[in-house]
Amino acid sequence: MRRHHFRSFVWLGLIAAVLLSCDGAATPTTAPPTKPPPVTPSAGSIIGRVTVQAPPNPPQAVDQAQIGLVDLPGIATTSDNTGAYQLSGVPNGQHFVYAQTKFGMSNIQSVNVSGSSTTQDIQILTFLPIIQIGIAHGRVQTEDGKPVAGATVWIFGDLARTASEADGTFQLVDPVPARTVSTAFIAVAGNRWGMAPESSGGALPVITLNRKLPAPAPPVLVFDFVAHAAEAAWRNGSNVLVWNLPDNDSRGFALYRHGMELEDGSRPARFLETHPQWIVGGTITGAFPQNLTLQKGDYLVARIGFMKGANAGRARFHVTFAPAGPGIKIISSIAEMEKPYTGNLGALVAQVPDSLAGVPGNIRLAVDAGTTAAQDWAVWAEAQIVRAK
Repeated sequence: MRRHHFRSFVWLGLIAAVLLSCDGAATPTTAPPTKPPPVTPSAGSIIGRVTVQAPPNPPQAVDQAQIGLVDLPGIATTSDNTGAYQLSGVPNGQHFVYAQTKFGMSNIQSVNVSGSSTTQDIQILTFLPIIQIGIAHGRVQTEDGKPVAGATVWIFGDLARTASEADGTFQLVDPVPARTVSTAFIAVAGNRWGMAPESSGGALPVITLNRKLPAPAPPVLVFDFVAHAAEAAWRNGSNVLVWNLPDNDSRGFALYRHGMELEDGSRPARFLETHPQWIVGGTITGAFPQNLTLQKGDYLVARIGFMKGANAGRARFHVTFAPAGPGIKIISSIAEMEKPYTGNLGALVAQVPDSLAGVPGNIRLAVDAGTTAAQDWAVWAEAQIVRAK
């Protein structure tokens, strides 16, 4: 028995010696792993439902509505039969979402994405006929506030487009439908673009070019009549050519003006003046030689009026289409407007008649003096055919 007790003590001593080795330190233990900090995703999604309401009916789901981001045109989707939609892979930050369908277009709504799903329901506002046409004004600048000249400017969802002047200012025809859709002014210059949602209180939009391409695509410019005015055959009612005659020639004249003041106080870098012959019923017409084939949905967009000081001026502006080819030509009217001197430019906006779609032909701009030719310093600040994509 004693021999067994002795052996037990020996083994206990050896175990104790091992446990007290390593400079007497206790047996080391493994520390629990450190959890990495949570990672915030760099992108999230926007989800919601698209509806349309025509009072007194309740909102109805809109199937196959087109939903997209104004500022990221590559991100888009369509709604399902319940009106639900999801835009995935949207970078964190502020974005501007909209929806459109055959019923109309929604307001442009601001959404902030922060690495998760953000809910934004959208309501389509039904289209009503255009009841007012105005001129939109604003300014394009760089991030450090310097003016940008030559930027392409347009209103999102509309067809009018223009270019900014040397001081960065712009004016463009603004067809204003009878609906409360938020307006987004967009400008592109070089590899930069920017957007200015409509300001409250009627403040002029200031568009800062603070984004890199790709940008939303502007309406397609089919033809610019002011840019090609020198190529047209300008004649008065007596069939006399009057392009670039002196501005005191009583036969009438058509010529370019640069930086002169218009009746609304603006000073376009270049515009077209078309003064009718100085007689009662005097007229001037410019026939453009370019053979254009218009498409269904093309629009004429023009800014018309008078030079500053033409207080007695009053003229009828009209745009016509003549089919190409030999034989008798049936001249079709595209748009016309009688414009007195009011201190504001007029907007001549019209959709090209469907009957002219696919028909090659030439377009003519004309100004009639009416009962007097006094101070008919008539101008085309802009005149374009534009096409929606």
